[in-house]
Amino acid sequence: MAGKRTINGYIWHHNAQSAPNNMQLVPLEIHDAVRHTGQNALKKGR
Repeated sequence: MAGKRTINGYIWHHNAQSAPNNMQLVPLEIHDAVRHTGQNALKKGR
């Protein structure tokens, strides 16, 4: 999938618990089912 930002049905997820921190391409259905506060919201004090 070189050059593609996403794959249909998947979304990028920031994994701050890995070393080093990385991005993971995860199924959108699973990402939406597991609610969490994203890194951008945390940076903005939400």
